[in-house]
Amino acid sequence: MEKITADKYVFHKTCFCCKHCKKKLSMYSYAPLNGEFYCIFHYQQLFRRKGNYDEGFGHIEIELGGCVSPGIKQNDQKLA
Repeated sequence: MEKITADKYVFHKTCFCCKHCKKKLSMYSYAPLNGEFYCIFHYQQLFRRKGNYDEGFGHIEIELGGCVSPGIKQNDQKLA
């Protein structure tokens, strides 16, 4: 069985796939983020959704008064 090593992880060649669409990846067609792997298309698409990698991929959620509001930093809020 062939293996692929990407960012210190070892995969069977058939198991190395995009987390979002499950498309098989190669060493030339993947983008890693926080131990997860994406095809280039979905990596860029998820980035464009929020404008940064952490929010676009759901890694940051900011709590504001009992509500979870991704995309708003507490320091950015202006008090009236």
